[in-house]
Amino acid sequence: MFNFGWFSSGRDQAAIDLFVAAHEHMARGFIPGRLAYVFCDREPGETPASDRFLAEVRRRGVPLVTHSSRALRRLIRDGVPECEAFREAYHAQAIALLQDFPV
Repeated sequence: MFNFGWFSSGRDQAAIDLFVAAHEHMARGFIPGRLAYVFCDREPGETPASDRFLAEVRRRGVPLVTHSSRALRRLIRDGVPECEAFREAYHAQAIALLQDFPV
């Protein structure tokens, strides 16, 4: 049995469908594992689509970790010279949020 982490922006119905299919295959034993967590780079309220994704994760009882990448995406899009330092800081924060999950 494996412990998996799931990463998604939850930006559309396909993200929900893929998550549901994987979760159901794990529940039935087809995939020999369980989801230790779902990490989403959007916070509640950012978009209606990601809110639906987050609701589905919660409904299925999978631990959920959110950490918005909105500000980082804006810096990258705008070509801000310091964006690499912001990216590294964002990744370090994400790792810190996930460090206690057994995967």
